[in-house]
Amino acid sequence: MASKKTTEYDVRLEINCASAVGYYMLRSGAPPINRLYVKNLGEAAIEDARVEITSSPEFLLPYSAEARLPGKSTLRFEPGNIVSPLFTAAQNERGDGTIAVRVIKDGATIVESVTPVVLTAFNECDFSARPELLAAFVTRSAALKSLGAEIDRRLDEWKRKRVEFYEGSNVNDVRYYFAAAYSVLCEKSFLRAEAPGEDKDDIIISGHEATLRDKTASEPELALLFAAMLENAGIHCVFGRLDGKWYVGAFLTDDCFASAVIDEPSLVANRTGRGVNELSLVGVSGIFGGVSFERNERLSAADAAKAERGFFVDLTYARISGVKPLPERVKRGGGYDLVESDEYDFSVKPRKIREMSGDLGGETVFSREKQWERRLLDLDMRNPLLNFRPSGAVRLLTADLDDLIRAVTARSEFELAPTASGEGALMDLSSPFDGASPLKPVRDLINYEYKAGKLRVPLSGKDFDRALTAVYRKEKSRQEESGAASLFLAAGFLRWKNPEDDDFRYAPVLLYPVTMTKKGASSPSFSVAVQEDDIHVNTTLLEYLYRCFDVDLRALGEFRADSPEDYSAAVARIRSEIAAHAGFTVTSGAYLCSLSFSGYRMWKDVRTEMDGFRSSRLIRALTSGQPEFTAADALGGLRSVDEAIDEDILLPIGADSSQYSAVADSLDKSFVLHGPPGTGKSQTITNIIANNIYRGKRVLFVAEKMAALSVVYNRLRAIGIGDFCLELYSEKTKKSDVIAKLSHTLALEPSVEANGGACEEIAALSDKLGGEMRAMHEKKPIGFSVYEAATGYLQNADAPDCFTLDSLFYEKLTREKFSDYAEMLSELTLCAKECGALDRSPFRYINVIEYTPSWRKRADMMLDVYARELRSLRFYARALVPHFNMRTVAFTREKLQGLSRLAAFLSDSEVIKKLLSSRENAGLLAVADSLIALKDRENRLKTAFAEKFAAFPEAAFSASEVIAAGKKDSAEARLVKRYASSVKYALAKPLRGEYFQGLVAISENRLKIDERLQRLSAAFGGGEEGLAEAATKICEFAAAGKSIYAEFDERVFFESCRIIVGFGEFPLLRYYAGEYERAESARADFERIFEIDGGRECDELNDEIEYVAGIQKNMDKISGWCRYREVAEKCRKKGFEFVLEPLALGDVAPDDVLACFKKRVYAEFVKSEVALDDRLCRFSGLALEEAIERLRAATDEYEEYARKKLYNALVSGLPSPLKDGEHNLERVLLARAEKTGGRGVTLRKLFTEIPTLMKAACPCMLMSPSSVAQFLDSSPDKFDLVVFDEASQVPTAKAVGAIARAERVIVVGDPRQLPPTAFFGSDFRDEEHPELEDLESILDDCLAVGMPERHLLWHYRSHHESLIAFSNAFFYDNRLLTFPSPGEADGRVSMCYVDGVYDRGDTRCNAVEADALIADVIARLKSPVGSARSVGVVTFSSAQQAYIEDKLTAEIARLGLEKVAYECPEPLFVKNLENVQGDERDVILFSVGYGPDRSGKLSLNFGPLNQTGGERRLNVAVTRARTEMRVFSSVRSGMIDLARTSSKGVKCLKYFLEYAERGREMLAIDYTAAGEAPTGIGKLVADALTEKGLKCDCNVGVSDFKIDAAVVDPRDKSRYILAIVCDGENQARIPGVLDRASVQTRILKTLGWNIANLWTLDFFANPKREIARIKALVAALAGTGLTSKKAAKETLNRYKRTYKRLAVRTPSACGAEFVATEDGIKAVKAKAEAIIKAESPVAEDYLTGRLRDIFRVPKTSKKACAAILTAVRGLDGLASPDDDGEYRYASGKTEVFRPLDDKTPRDYADVCPEEIAVAARCALELYGSCSRDALVKNVLALMNAKKTAKTVELTARGIDYAVRSGIVLATVDGNFTS
Repeated sequence: MASKKTTEYDVRLEINCASAVGYYMLRSGAPPINRLYVKNLGEAAIEDARVEITSSPEFLLPYSAEARLPGKSTLRFEPGNIVSPLFTAAQNERGDGTIAVRVIKDGATIVESVTPVVLTAFNECDFSARPELLAAFVTRSAALKSLGAEIDRRLDEWKRKRVEFYEGSNVNDVRYYFAAAYSVLCEKSFLRAEAPGEDKDDIIISGHEATLRDKTASEPELALLFAAMLENAGIHCVFGRLDGKWYVGAFLTDDCFASAVIDEPSLVANRTGRGVNELSLVGVSGIFGGVSFERNERLSAADAAKAERGFFVDLTYARISGVKPLPERVKRGGGYDLVESDEYDFSVKPRKIREMSGDLGGETVFSREKQWERRLLDLDMRNPLLNFRPSGAVRLLTADLDDLIRAVTARSEFELAPTASGEGALMDLSSPFDGASPLKPVRDLINYEYKAGKLRVPLSGKDFDRALTAVYRKEKSRQEESGAASLFLAAGFLRWKNPEDDDFRYAPVLLYPVTMTKKGASSPSFSVAVQEDDIHVNTTLLEYLYRCFDVDLRALGEFRADSPEDYSAAVARIRSEIAAHAGFTVTSGAYLCSLSFSGYRMWKDVRTEMDGFRSSRLIRALTSGQPEFTAADALGGLRSVDEAIDEDILLPIGADSSQYSAVADSLDKSFVLHGPPGTGKSQTITNIIANNIYRGKRVLFVAEKMAALSVVYNRLRAIGIGDFCLELYSEKTKKSDVIAKLSHTLALEPSVEANGGACEEIAALSDKLGGEMRAMHEKKPIGFSVYEAATGYLQNADAPDCFTLDSLFYEKLTREKFSDYAEMLSELTLCAKECGALDRSPFRYINVIEYTPSWRKRADMMLDVYARELRSLRFYARALVPHFNMRTVAFTREKLQGLSRLAAFLSDSEVIKKLLSSRENAGLLAVADSLIALKDRENRLKTAFAEKFAAFPEAAFSASEVIAAGKKDSAEARLVKRYASSVKYALAKPLRGEYFQGLVAISENRLKIDERLQRLSAAFGGGEEGLAEAATKICEFAAAGKSIYAEFDERVFFESCRIIVGFGEFPLLRYYAGEYERAESARADFERIFEIDGGRECDELNDEIEYVAGIQKNMDKISGWCRYREVAEKCRKKGFEFVLEPLALGDVAPDDVLACFKKRVYAEFVKSEVALDDRLCRFSGLALEEAIERLRAATDEYEEYARKKLYNALVSGLPSPLKDGEHNLERVLLARAEKTGGRGVTLRKLFTEIPTLMKAACPCMLMSPSSVAQFLDSSPDKFDLVVFDEASQVPTAKAVGAIARAERVIVVGDPRQLPPTAFFGSDFRDEEHPELEDLESILDDCLAVGMPERHLLWHYRSHHESLIAFSNAFFYDNRLLTFPSPGEADGRVSMCYVDGVYDRGDTRCNAVEADALIADVIARLKSPVGSARSVGVVTFSSAQQAYIEDKLTAEIARLGLEKVAYECPEPLFVKNLENVQGDERDVILFSVGYGPDRSGKLSLNFGPLNQTGGERRLNVAVTRARTEMRVFSSVRSGMIDLARTSSKGVKCLKYFLEYAERGREMLAIDYTAAGEAPTGIGKLVADALTEKGLKCDCNVGVSDFKIDAAVVDPRDKSRYILAIVCDGENQARIPGVLDRASVQTRILKTLGWNIANLWTLDFFANPKREIARIKALVAALAGTGLTSKKAAKETLNRYKRTYKRLAVRTPSACGAEFVATEDGIKAVKAKAEAIIKAESPVAEDYLTGRLRDIFRVPKTSKKACAAILTAVRGLDGLASPDDDGEYRYASGKTEVFRPLDDKTPRDYADVCPEEIAVAARCALELYGSCSRDALVKNVLALMNAKKTAKTVELTARGIDYAVRSGIVLATVDGNFTS
């Protein structure tokens, strides 16, 4: 449904809803919304979005999900089954509804979609989309019991007893019951109700009681009732519609179809065919017409065979799929009750167990052992070893069985020859089993051809080619899959039958294992080779004869003959023993056929050795179902690969930490190792085997597939220990080869001792690099790491620096405190933001913390009162302004107070009134002021005098006397003496003058006072004290006057006051004074209630009024302010004054508080921690990069060291023939067996006889489960460890024998890949009708019993992330660690739609699609570029596989492309879903094959994909490609309607096709995994680069592995040009230094990435410098060369050297004769060593030429030339890495190149490839990644060589060497990088 966009966000909805919704959906698990994708097409992420689902009417339960929508992403939502049970249960009629889906952001709808649906009634089913939903209407009711009783009575009439069907019953038991049920329904004489038309897919279904009561029913109603009767009896049934008519069928065997819906009528017809006896089918219309059962059966089978359209529902499979029957609906009151059937009601009380005593005999429940036995030995009639069917086999012409036995015993190889149609006598012998005895000439001819090595096949021409090609192909597939001898020459067939059967069956008697060879393509020839040592009698037949006919011939199973007569005698013995059974005989027929024979040996293992097997605790766990594993068996966490050297764990193949953990655990643990596709299972297994046998352990490696076994074996050979590993995959292993290999191994000698220097260097470098990473990411007591602090600082770098942390505060910080403080400051920020600008807040002086409703009420009241008082005060104040002649109306607090004081003076003071009584008194204001000042001075003078001279002589003092005395010296002295005496002060003589001067100053001041008093006395009268008080009041009055004027004018003030007083009573003054007091009282209460602090500066009355009004206006926010004050007080108590003060002053915004705090803390933390840490204080990014380069080089050296050490350890463990011991006797036995070619002894017996040699010479054995049973005895201590590979494909029954032979078990596999299957064990099953269930695997069972688990995490196979992205998303929940590619938009999975036709029912091929694929393969093989990549073809079906393989093989042969296609390390293959697991190729071409038929109809039957576990098959198929996958399909994703199928495999196919069509945009991730917005160093770097104009993304990658930042190529916006790898959290999560420095880097470079390291501390110290460095690097990569000449010079200096030719003189002793002598050879060696050491590396041809010249040896002297060559090749201590000894080295490694120059002539052909490889690396570092042609050009330029065909060829060879040796890397797009 299209989505409707309603906002600026670019979001789309992709929705797929069910067309109809009803209660039955709850019973089937069918969700109303099949698919809900939300796509954010914008660049930016949408945070805090919400997805809502609603319905109208409310038939769905509400659904809502919060999600983050990352930019450029698709999120998947799975609401599940949200159908409302209450609504749908009450629905009585059909209606309409809608489903609405909305995406909401901040309350606004971003996008919405509304889909109309149909609402069905409770008893109505709309099965147009999913017919299996009809199974919900096959209900249980009480009526079925009465119907069952009627059926039982009918069976009694037929003399049949009802039995437990399928277990212990035969096909007739089921058929009779089916017929009886049919008969009972016919007797009801139902009337046909109006049935839905052919095209109508919704029906109303009545209940059973109503149908039986009314005797009226429609065809579908009667079909559902019939099906319910069969299900109630325990019979597997189907029902459906063909061409408008309804049918019901019953399975006669314990079987069902592979899917709930069968939309291909021919599949049902195949089961009903004559002789098949698997399904009985009747038409419902026959019940209405009373047609007999058998007639109806015949007619229905014919209808099914010719039907053109229709479907069937397999009720059993539908129940398995979760479709439950509807409950009965009972109306009660105003609603309905739903009554569940007992079978589906979990609340029903169980019945009491019936107790029985005595030995009942037999087994009603099979134990696990018995189940295994039945799996391994199939004794039903589907086994061709008991019931052979010629289809798929090739008949061989025979005249007499004994003749054939003699022929195949006499010789082993035969050509298969066709028989021309004209050779009638021979064609008479072509009957399947029995033919007329041939005439003697014919018999002689056949025997003659036997001797000539020819076996006749009664086919000719194309029939011959087709039949033998089919057998050859099947043998090849089965050999790869099962490892058992699958192709046999079956000679002699036992004709037999069961007593109750009419038809005879045939079983092969003698089985000759053969190998088949095919030569040619268009006209192939075929031959077979008989393995004469392994001829068997059919042991399965022998066991069956014993069990069913009491004919005991089992001893023949171990029979081994020495002559043809012995085999003839065995056949004669069989004929003799069966003679008593009528019709039994052995015929002389012979067939070339594929048979599964190996199960017998494994069955015998389980059957006879189970008691011993139980010593294995894993087998005990498997048999009991109880866990045997305890806490002691648990595996630890992921271990670092860096530990390997310390733990002496050898890694001859590089490993990541997840692989290393498995290797380390393998030394003493049993566990399951999960190995998803491409995660390095085989490498890990190789390392596991190597380390166990290195420690003297024996390892058994078991794999079901030859491909898996070969991969591990080849890897073991590659690391140098192949000689110690014995591969015994199948029964066709040659004994002579095995014996020869053992002898070869025992004769091995140690190699050159390994140099362990690389180990020490790796350990040191790992410690250095790992130490830096640990130091950066180690959590400190404060709660975060240096890395987190550095990135935290950088994230907050823009915050202002306005906080200052004192050292005490920082030192007390802990993790808990920091967290609390951050939370506290966050809360402070929120509260502050709510309050607005704090420095301008109306509440800024309010300190109330506790807010309560009662306080709010008081506060509101107080504000109202205070505001009113202030307004009144302003009124009266304004009224007084003109009376005082005030020129200003700014009423400050001082003015208001002054007015209040003036009012008091003017109203109450008599002194003021007297003052104002006369205009002349105006001057007294100054007199009073002067008087007060003089009085004050007098007091100060007297105090100072008294302090100095003890006391002032107050009583004796007279001012006038002192003044007078000062005029006479004598008077002065006397006065001083007298005054001092008056206060009894002994005045010293020197102080008399100072004493007197003090008296003078006081006296002069006193005279001035007297003068002022005199003036005041005239106006006021009274004494000095009264006048002083009057003066004080006058001064206060004047001060009050001054306070109310801006510029005080004494005259104006005095006159204004005089006028006011003149009025007498002046009420305005009194009112003002009263109002002022009330206002002040209100102010005090206001400040008390609001807890106003003293900092408030509100001086002017209007400001105060506005302030109060502001508070009143914002009182709704006062609670927030109180909360802020509360938090602020908490912060203050914690010492955050340094935060609160700037915040209150507005120096920092609330939003910046936390950022400022963190910035400061992080800065202090980094500064202190770096200084204290020895590893970080000396940090150098350049030094770390150098260490990384050294580590990579040392890693390569270490692998070579590990291989040599491992090899030498194994060789040293070989027993020496010079030492005594049992091994010497064993050597004799082995030598004897080698001499005789192994005749007379089986490998099993030989291995038992030489245990010591076996343990030393082949500590590792690689086998299939069947070869384990064949070649190894059942000793429980045979091996220390058994390793299963591809364990998901190994049935538990087959694995038991191998488990029992070892102490420990490692089960390697992937539960999401292909399970065990019977696909290759059947010769006649229809591929479109596979077995219902896959077999249980050892992997599944080990997981079920709680075996410890280990997981491989890193995915290596895919060279582009798009190749694994689908599988990772759909099957592994994105848990695989995959690596992104530079061209993420350029996916490597593509779709090629072909308008083809699937030939259903005939060839079962899609020829048009196959031809398109073949054309693509041929084009690739013809192309030089395409042929360089290996190709594999995968098909869905074996028919499509066969068609493609035949035609492609012929086309390749016609065009002469065999060498390109097949003669290469990875030859072209064509395989199908069932046998491709374990294979991989560069390019995988995928042919779906299925598609619309000729009528345009698309069946949703995709063969094995429809099975349970079909999605696992698809997962295998889509994960085989390394570089490209191309899907050829005649089906587009939109053609697959998921509403028509419940198959998970088909669902995944649809999504995979959609992925191939649309790419990664359809890979929706679960919305819960969308995560948070990216953070960390990568985000910071990406943002910084984006600001500088470079498009940059962070956290690039879809898995847990992320590239921190990736820069988009300025030249191509669809690609990245640079990966920036930081030492951040992405890298810290990778446990090992080697993982980070070596493995990861190599993979990224292989994928085509340019890589730059960026270190957090460097970026922290100087972000601008690091960004500039990255920009320069991007500019260099985007340009044509380096941006710096200095950098280019440094690079050349590192790699480039001048070639220096050693000057050598011809010695006196020379010449051809001398060189050939012993002395001559010594002289030649000496000169050769000197030249090599000076000029290394040196070409051998160049060296021998120089030596010939030096010793003057002509080229014609062959003997002397040969002596020189021998001398050169005999040099000791000079390395020669090349196998052919083409170049000689002074050391094992070349790290420089030497260009050609004119001074020292040198031919370019003499330049060592390794030297050219170094030049190639130098060129790549100089000029960046480039193509092969560009690299050749640049290398030639560096080498100063001219471009010719020869130099180009030599340079290309050097580049190839560079790639092989890892000096340069070849990227997946064909370029090269350093």
